[in-house]
Amino acid sequence: MSSPSHPHPLRVVDKWVDHGAPRPFRDALQEVISPQTRYVVFDLDRTMHLGHNMGELLGWELCAHQAYGREGVARLEAGRKGRFALDWAHPLKLAHYLSIGARVWAYPGLYYLLWGKMADRHRWLGRRAFRRFGPEPMRTVQRVPQLALMSHLESASQDVLRQLALQVWQRYAPDQVVHAFDIQWIRERAPDAKIIISSASPQPTVEVAAELLGADAAIFSTLTAINSGTAKLERLLHRYEDMASAEVVGITDTGYGEDHCWSHHFTRVVDLNSDRPFGALVPAASPVQEVHSVRALTAEETARRAAGEAGYVDPRRDALGFGVRRELSCQQLQDELQDFAQQLEQVPRDVAPWQRACMVQQIEIRARQHLDAREFKAV
Repeated sequence: MSSPSHPHPLRVVDKWVDHGAPRPFRDALQEVISPQTRYVVFDLDRTMHLGHNMGELLGWELCAHQAYGREGVARLEAGRKGRFALDWAHPLKLAHYLSIGARVWAYPGLYYLLWGKMADRHRWLGRRAFRRFGPEPMRTVQRVPQLALMSHLESASQDVLRQLALQVWQRYAPDQVVHAFDIQWIRERAPDAKIIISSASPQPTVEVAAELLGADAAIFSTLTAINSGTAKLERLLHRYEDMASAEVVGITDTGYGEDHCWSHHFTRVVDLNSDRPFGALVPAASPVQEVHSVRALTAEETARRAAGEAGYVDPRRDALGFGVRRELSCQQLQDELQDFAQQLEQVPRDVAPWQRACMVQQIEIRARQHLDAREFKAV
């Protein structure tokens, strides 16, 4: 979720760019990475791949491994679609697989469906979530499936989990958005930059991603410390003390607004294939200069476009929507968002923290929807 409150006063960012139709990720990098960049921070889940939570997929892969064994999983690989592995030819093993999945995921999944996904889509339920869980309800709700995942992973060795994480990464290669050659380009563009992957996913998932992509550091969740929301940012700033004064680029899908706090501390932020993009209103003390909304092509979309297919864009993007590239200056943003800035600054401070957080979130969403709905001159 967004930050529970905004200090007075607010300001708009120097530049806001909606990059329009899906494009190669490298094209966007050329606009946000400079030779002076010292840190590039990537989220992982739904950022590195279109629409996939790699940590959750590791959990389902472990269910299959424990039910079918390595050979059984390999036998099912060719016919698998999505996270599930259903071996109809071996009913007893299938029943064992389903029982493991139900034991691990039934309650956490239903809990997250109600208080996470449904609460995000229905305002009345979202308000109840704020009242029940406090100023950061999504972070609190996500802890239930996250802790279920971490507890389940304790039943396997690190060697097994690493191999399963690699299998998951390879299976979803067609949906990959960020590649090793993109990381190499960043190194050439900004030789002094440290490239970090910081994710709520578990250690095997994040470390495999960092090694395959060539990142410098992997920051992940454990059973005792979930690396998400504001805790993710605080951990970064504590670990890299000079980050507060350096040029930092943050790249994330910022699902449910989880990483919106990045725009309070980084130099440039990029929401990548996001359904809850960054806003253009930030605290006056924030160092952020630019906000970029980017829809980057997957490996499969890139291949289809190269082959000349007219319908190369993945149908999952329909819900996100996109148009032509648009760019707004600081003055244009001030003209468009001054009413929303006043609304944010006038949110009462004598109400409960959850009420204030709920009101702030709704205003921020409306401000971003206002920009998305307006027709500006294409750039």
